[in-house]
Amino acid sequence: MTLRLLAGHPALDFVNTIDPREGVHRVDHLRAYEDLVDWAERAGILGAADARQAAREATRDPVAAARAFDRAVVLREATYAIFGAVTGRRPAPADDVQELHAAYREAIDHARLTQTGRRFRWRLSSGLDVVRWHIARDAVALVESEMLGRVKRCPGSGDCGWLFLDSSKNASRRWCSMEGCGNRAKLRRFLRRRKRRTDRRAVGSLQTRYLAAGSRASGAHPR
Repeated sequence: MTLRLLAGHPALDFVNTIDPREGVHRVDHLRAYEDLVDWAERAGILGAADARQAAREATRDPVAAARAFDRAVVLREATYAIFGAVTGRRPAPADDVQELHAAYREAIDHARLTQTGRRFRWRLSSGLDVVRWHIARDAVALVESEMLGRVKRCPGSGDCGWLFLDSSKNASRRWCSMEGCGNRAKLRRFLRRRKRRTDRRAVGSLQTRYLAAGSRASGAHPR
């Protein structure tokens, strides 16, 4: 999978596995459980050992893996709806909040508190839903954090809609990627300006020819 990780947060990168999020040419990069595990390992959500364990469990029970995949996709869309509402300053849909709540409760039920040295962390157990549990935990951490107001939506040109966490110093980030949507927007502005200048020159040329023609007509037929 070559999908870029640009959101700055795993829950938002998960939302962005549909590219673009808006427009008519959307592509879903998660088509099966194997894609989900591959993406999670690439995104750093699962380590290599956990990814192999999930893949082995899916091989042993492909029907259960397919159901787990469907549950992950449902959570993805609920997460998109919640953070999309945040960027639009709208109340999050109650059904989507409940979906995240249920996934988070399930994650906690499958986690244990572990200690390494002087540090503690929640360690999720293995299972076909492990990616969903990680995403639920990360999404809840973001909605509870002071960074929630930094979640933004890339406007693209009506054909992006990716979500990202603006971690810039002055909260000035506008695009999911300056190299992608940002540069395309700059190009569109440049082409619009050039078209306006071309249109003005064309109008000026027409006016000049019109005035010249009027002057010749006045000389041929004096009043």
